[in-house]
Amino acid sequence: MSGHSKWATIKHKKAAQDAKRGQLFTKLSRLVSVAAKEGGSPDPAANYRLRLAVEQAKKANMPMEKIQRAIDRVFGKGKAALESVELEVFGFKGIGIIILALTDKKQRLLGEVKSILNRYGGSLGQSGSVTYMFKKVVILELEKRLDDEKVLELADEGVVDFKRDKDKTVFFVEIEKAKEVREKVEGLGLESEKVGYIPVSTVALNEAEWQRLQSLVEELESLDDVYQVFTNGVRS
Repeated sequence: MSGHSKWATIKHKKAAQDAKRGQLFTKLSRLVSVAAKEGGSPDPAANYRLRLAVEQAKKANMPMEKIQRAIDRVFGKGKAALESVELEVFGFKGIGIIILALTDKKQRLLGEVKSILNRYGGSLGQSGSVTYMFKKVVILELEKRLDDEKVLELADEGVVDFKRDKDKTVFFVEIEKAKEVREKVEGLGLESEKVGYIPVSTVALNEAEWQRLQSLVEELESLDDVYQVFTNGVRS
């Protein structure tokens, strides 16, 4: 019986790992498709955003055929009618949320988002009702932690904000200055570049509210069509 129990535990663990890998590949596929669409070319050599997205997918051991399929969804013979969608959402306590998605079925996406929001006391907003709480930026993510001197060196180049952990540095850059900053950090381990948002006004949350917001964001990010979620809720 103990052997059977161990086997069942291993099978359960493998199933969980496979599910997690599947979710990661789905997200990476979306990022590859978005990069191909935004960069306007299926050739990574001519589309630097696609090149970075493909490299990121390869590092996660995503099979090349899946990567190519993601590119073909935008440029292949059987390409899907993919639409870039930006949803503005009000969460509980007036939190602003922006959802970026790439979908071939917008109504399905809206239904999925509404279903999640209903459970968290949120609602869809109209165009412009939430974006004024944010600034649109280019997000440059490096696969290394830069020292203070290097960060300060880039601070006058249009960098709006940055964050670091033990092995990453992320810069939030004014869109007009993104090309200049990218050229300066490309040799420092640039891993990804994407358009996103940072809040210009925030909503303070206590610990319980913060955890609730994290759960909401996780559920939104779990949707296949969604590739980025931004909020202005902050832990107080």
